[in-house]
Amino acid sequence: MKNRVLRAVLLGAAIGGLVLGATPAKAASLAWEDPKDDGVDNFQQPDAFEITGVKVSNDGGTVKVEIDVPGLVAGAPTASTGYTFRFEFFHAEREFRLQINEHVLAAPKANFGMYNASPIPTTILPCEKCEGKIDRAAKKVFLSAPVADLDKAFQSVGLPATAGKEWSSLIGAALRPLTLPVTGTPSDGVRWEVDAAPAGEGVTLKF
Repeated sequence: MKNRVLRAVLLGAAIGGLVLGATPAKAASLAWEDPKDDGVDNFQQPDAFEITGVKVSNDGGTVKVEIDVPGLVAGAPTASTGYTFRFEFFHAEREFRLQINEHVLAAPKANFGMYNASPIPTTILPCEKCEGKIDRAAKKVFLSAPVADLDKAFQSVGLPATAGKEWSSLIGAALRPLTLPVTGTPSDGVRWEVDAAPAGEGVTLKF
């Protein structure tokens, strides 16, 4: 009888995906939708920047972001020199941006920066393996960054690493570039924010 009970307990643990003595992996995944036609644009072809959903995941080693943009067009949208997409968040009470810039006369480039407001709005921080892609076939924008690289970037400006922390004020954003990047400077040129997709108040990504 006791053996049958013990086998039942172990079987139940296995079915539940638990392994005795194992440490569960840290993981977090968030997804949210964004209303259509909520962007603000004084130019043309705003649907090309319209965000309808955002997904952010953290598997303990890499942060990955997917932004749904059903209206992505080939080349650059009308009245634009390309595309810029961002994932914005707050860490240790400072605002950061992981983004991909694509311009008609420049190769796509992903970067990671800390927002400063002034005099130079964004300080570009080292992030060796930060990546980004604007996938027109899938109608998605992909961004990714190794947690180890992000930790180095945070520590380079005197902020704590991600372990045990939460990111807040999560936003996916689409911007219309109006100029080309300024060579030799951290500036990516002038851009106009067309659509922003916030995760909602109180939503955080945990580490």
